[in-house]
Amino acid sequence: MAGPGGVDVYIVELDRPEAEVATLGAILSGDERERMQRLRFERHRRRFVVCRATLREVLASRLEIAPEAVRFSLGEHGKPYVKEGMPFNVAHSHELALIAVGEGAEAVGVDLELIRPNRAVEGLVGRYLSPVEREALGRLGGKELVVAFHWCWTAKEACLKAVGVGLSEPLDGFDVSVELAAPPSLLADRGALGGGPWTLRRLDVGDGYAATLALAAGECRVFEHRLNAAGDFKV
Repeated sequence: MAGPGGVDVYIVELDRPEAEVATLGAILSGDERERMQRLRFERHRRRFVVCRATLREVLASRLEIAPEAVRFSLGEHGKPYVKEGMPFNVAHSHELALIAVGEGAEAVGVDLELIRPNRAVEGLVGRYLSPVEREALGRLGGKELVVAFHWCWTAKEACLKAVGVGLSEPLDGFDVSVELAAPPSLLADRGALGGGPWTLRRLDVGDGYAATLALAAGECRVFEHRLNAAGDFKV
């Protein structure tokens, strides 16, 4: 495990054999099974099972209890937690999920987005991002703009998820860097994130994805692990 001031990030492949999905489904609570059944498409139901069961397994290993025994509570804005001093966050997109677990009191957030090369992002940039970010992205075009937008978006959403407010807080309440040639950073906070130092880290989860980790701390040691389709963790 990462230890104080560090974060473990698990990259989870969600498309698994039917027999494995059935085994993982037995770990879920009744409420989680009800949520799964409400999903319209079978592939979404299978991916939900894998993501939620893997989250239970990761947290259970730290709590030293059975995965079925993990109990979730909700914070003021609906962010789940299991106990004091073990912040975690989850993101998923298409066939991948990310589970970030920290040690200590630092808030942790993570976001993951599939990069859609033909996505028309100009309207999203103008509607949601801050003037500083709009200006920086306005100097780009074509594929470069689309890619930079997705990375910028994951950085901003990871920050808001870390403080537990998600998209209920306006995205233009703080500025993040846009340039991909340098590590991401928080440029300015106008109160949305509550002040204090922040560390942002781009995650290499695979081609075609943007993923960013946000930690409310001045330093961040990150340990990445990949849980592949065979069920094996690889560091």
